[in-house]
Amino acid sequence: MYILRAVQTDLRNEIRDYKTTRLCPNSVRDDYSTNKGNLKMNTSKFLKKLMMAATLLALLFSAACAGKNEIQSTDGQALVKQGNAYMTCLKDSDFGCAYALMSPYAQRLEDMAANLAEGVVDLDAVLKTYAPRISEWTFDRARFSTRDGTTIGSLEGMVQYADGKRGKVSLDFERSDGTWKVRASELHTGISLGLGK
Repeated sequence: MYILRAVQTDLRNEIRDYKTTRLCPNSVRDDYSTNKGNLKMNTSKFLKKLMMAATLLALLFSAACAGKNEIQSTDGQALVKQGNAYMTCLKDSDFGCAYALMSPYAQRLEDMAANLAEGVVDLDAVLKTYAPRISEWTFDRARFSTRDGTTIGSLEGMVQYADGKRGKVSLDFERSDGTWKVRASELHTGISLGLGK
């Protein structure tokens, strides 16, 4: 009886080996090893395939999440109008005007900075002395996203300074009383005026 079972087991193993080694194409056999007739994927091949799949998914999601350019939409044009008004205030060194175009969030941050600097430095004098001199700008990209339940509009473009240098400008907006207000602004010259994003 035991001899018959041993022969049956040997016969089953031979059939499995035959199926996995002779009937499998070489490409499959290269990626897998056999253990008692059971196919097992080689660990290094498995990790390579897993990394490739993860990379493809990451590229797919990053392309999908990039957001389309909304510069021509109604809200996009409203952002451009507010962005132009804000940049005009900065160009004219009228920081009171720029403050009025900021969202309550940005105004709170600006007030906190002014309170910290009070008695130590004249913040208005520092801004007037060291703020970049803007000559012109253009906006070429607008997009919308949601952060913590708040819709944020973002504008991106190019800025030119009075000394001839060029750089990038980024403005973030949020709605306040039905109007887009500047939440954060960054002139890519190392100076950030809108504070927190």
